[in-house]
Amino acid sequence: MRLSHLILLSCVAALPAAGAETAATVRPEIIRELSRAVQLEYQGHLKEAEHLLLGMIRAAEAAGENNLELGVALNNLAALYVVTERHQDAERNFLRSIRIVESLPGQLAEQVMAKAKLHLAALYLDLGRSADAKKLDVTTLADKLASPEDRARAKSTLAGLLVLQNDRKTAEQIYLEVLAFWRDPAREDKGQVEIATILNNLAVIALAQDRLEVARTRLEQALEAWQRKFGPKHPNMAKAMGNMGTVCMELKQYDDAAMWLDRATSLAREVFGELHPFTVTTQLSYAQALKKAGRKSEAGHVAKLASEARKMMRNSSTAAYTVDYRDLIKANRR
Repeated sequence: MRLSHLILLSCVAALPAAGAETAATVRPEIIRELSRAVQLEYQGHLKEAEHLLLGMIRAAEAAGENNLELGVALNNLAALYVVTERHQDAERNFLRSIRIVESLPGQLAEQVMAKAKLHLAALYLDLGRSADAKKLDVTTLADKLASPEDRARAKSTLAGLLVLQNDRKTAEQIYLEVLAFWRDPAREDKGQVEIATILNNLAVIALAQDRLEVARTRLEQALEAWQRKFGPKHPNMAKAMGNMGTVCMELKQYDDAAMWLDRATSLAREVFGELHPFTVTTQLSYAQALKKAGRKSEAGHVAKLASEARKMMRNSSTAAYTVDYRDLIKANRR
């Protein structure tokens, strides 16, 4: 299955309220609603979060196309679509957010625009579109950010770009530096999402380098961090469990691989739906693990269910999603 190198998106709602000198503002009640949408996402209530953000967007549109609250709501909706792998919807909303915010004056608008562009760069990295990500100039965007936390998130995006460029050594160094930043006692409690995401991505690097036990340890730590922050139904939990299954397959720990991929498949059905490419991919990997573990009857049943789901998918071809895990490992090592 496709190994999930997770991207880190920070909520624009976390920005402080603008000062009197700032032309564009976000009202406190809007920030509270945006934060509520984030909490709904963390709890696995993805549809509720989407509906809340769409309602905010409609209300902001009624006040006029060019306002900061509309740009912020569009950015947060796009970030939610990234989590749920609705990539085209995410890109469209990020681009609209950027168009709106870049025309607005004030320091707060500048901060929102820099963060939205970083989010778009992270999306492009997730899609393997490194050329598009490079055009957004992550280093310059990072320099525009006011808070150390936002600059740390930008450095994680830069590390993701280096992973795509196969400079894993430098990427790992940056991730470890940013991980130490978030593990500072003053930030650790609030930084669990960042810590979990970085640990997951460090595990992806370790797996590509044949450091399998390191990869497994980092994924275990990532899952612990996510469980402290998220509810049990967040999409990233499914992706991390799928990664754990991939690592266990490479370690030839097939019973463990089957356990993790079973859990990832069950959660994927809930949060993505039975006909989502990630769900089908994970289910096919689960069938492979069962077969390797000697549970051939179960493997055949699971593979049949996945095959039937694949036929029903809207996408006419799912070839890109049905990669054997061994082919994936080889590709990551090139």
